[in-house]
Amino acid sequence: MTSAPVGAGLGVDCAALPVPGFAAVVAEPALFADHTQPKQGGSEPVVNISYDEARSYAQAHGGRLLRSDEWDAAVVTPGVMVADGLYEWVEAAEAKRVVRQHGKTLPRPDTGQNDVTFRVARDP
Repeated sequence: MTSAPVGAGLGVDCAALPVPGFAAVVAEPALFADHTQPKQGGSEPVVNISYDEARSYAQAHGGRLLRSDEWDAAVVTPGVMVADGLYEWVEAAEAKRVVRQHGKTLPRPDTGQNDVTFRVARDP
């Protein structure tokens, strides 16, 4: 996955995690054993992922979810793409689950949803 520098050295995946990248780790024990992907094509972003699953994937791969302010900075960074019609999980205060889209911040339940994806951030 290609990443872009945002702010003080934070690396952010340029796109939400694509299905092929996710499919490569589905076999990892218990991480995403029950995941179903509505669309199985090409570089479509993986969806139907809960907040906790997105955080687990990011942590297992040396990263984390973006915080809301980092998401704002990332999506205006050259090379960073946001999928049309999809929201992205972002880190939020304990017990809150929040998704972002251009101009929108919404609370969501911690369940897989067909219009929510995520990307990985890596600290310097």
